[in-house]
Amino acid sequence: MKMFNLFLLNRSNIFIVILGIVFFSLTTYKASHSSFTHDESFTYLSYVKKSIIGIITLEEPVSANNHILNSLSMKVVDKILNPTPFNLRLPNLIGHLFFITFSALISLNFRNNFLRISSFILLNANLYLLDIFSLARGYGLSLGFLMAHWYFFGRVFFQKTPDLSFRLSLIFLLLSFFSNFSILYYVVSFFLIISLFLIKIKSSIINWEFVRRNSYVLISVIIVVIVIIIGPIAKLIKHNQLYFGGNRNIFDDTINSLVFYSLDPINLSNNLVHLINTLTLISIIILTYWFFRKLYLNKILNLFFFSTGCMLFIAIIQIALFYLIDTRYLIQRTAIFLIPLYMLSVLYFIDDINILLVHKFTAMISLITGLIVIIYLPKHNSLNWKYDAENELLISNLEKYYYQSNKSEKLKLGIDWIFQPSLNFYRATTKTGLWLDTLKREGFEDGNYEFYFVESSNMSKFVDTNQFKIFKKFPVTGNLLIKNENFDK
Repeated sequence: MKMFNLFLLNRSNIFIVILGIVFFSLTTYKASHSSFTHDESFTYLSYVKKSIIGIITLEEPVSANNHILNSLSMKVVDKILNPTPFNLRLPNLIGHLFFITFSALISLNFRNNFLRISSFILLNANLYLLDIFSLARGYGLSLGFLMAHWYFFGRVFFQKTPDLSFRLSLIFLLLSFFSNFSILYYVVSFFLIISLFLIKIKSSIINWEFVRRNSYVLISVIIVVIVIIIGPIAKLIKHNQLYFGGNRNIFDDTINSLVFYSLDPINLSNNLVHLINTLTLISIIILTYWFFRKLYLNKILNLFFFSTGCMLFIAIIQIALFYLIDTRYLIQRTAIFLIPLYMLSVLYFIDDINILLVHKFTAMISLITGLIVIIYLPKHNSLNWKYDAENELLISNLEKYYYQSNKSEKLKLGIDWIFQPSLNFYRATTKTGLWLDTLKREGFEDGNYEFYFVESSNMSKFVDTNQFKIFKKFPVTGNLLIKNENFDK
């Protein structure tokens, strides 16, 4: 009945519902008012037009950019709606609804009203998470399904016959995995922590009949994951597509990158960012100590043990793979699922120590965090793909110039390669293709163009100020539209 308890009219529930509407409104506005980015466009142009089997089997071009469930959902949207940026982002907005709903339901399980509100805010009020939910990428879908997985797994601890909840948790885990293969780290860690739990738990306090019934389901899920992952991973390795990641250490790569993008829009000083990084590391050390204390005392029948255990196993697996087979560390968006996992671990720890003063302090911090996120969330650009923020504005400017100039041939535009997928998306889905010539990924130095659209760092390549004039400088990105005055001569 927890699903319906969310709508009971008490102050904490009303506050959570209002905040959920605010967070969802932010991502919806952002999804409808920001340019389609590099990776979103690459997915649409490369995979959406392929067959379902082609998407699932990673037909060429082979790329880790093909998040299977996201590509399939974009294909469905493309069939039934106009392929606008907002429409193609609808599946991830649905993923955000899942995330908000199930994080709210998880919050209701905390004993203290302060912690209920705090947990909902801290699980949702993250600039990087909200940014990801507003994009047509598999990460948002994956996070929504992961939160649903965790909610149903948590219900196992509160029900006398939890078979359905456990199986639903595994179904949502599979959906999360199909949305983003980076979740494989979590999948493996989840099975490992369950194994450790079964080894350590006292026989007298566990329902072994439940374990026996559901062990077959668990084994089936493991087999499905192995069967599904072998082919795509082999292709990605063969085509050298697992290059995105860090090669230093788990702190500098994984933790620092998540902290950086979670704080980036606020423009904090380097010293303050470093302080937050250090505090995050200290909190992880405290969580690790508490985990092993629980393990030593055999007090492991709780969600803190599972959330923290998963997080620690993910760290161990990453470090082991890095040194054994030179696999890169998860960074930025590939590691984003660690943000809610870490936050769950912190919240379960606070609930476990059960100190009212700590609950009140957490509530104060969460309210400040929520307010900061609402104020500073970028409404018109993505944190990972800022350079694409003004591509729609570029097209509008060029279209106006083209028709005012009464040209008979398509306009030729030379570009930095990073702009090619996004601009070609607009050529393919709007009337832009009627007046703008095909855009090449090779860059802008392979031919003679009437205009050049480049990052400001490339201005030095246009040294002849008589031939090349800045037609427009875009205020948000600093990108330059440069006109070749000698093009028609």
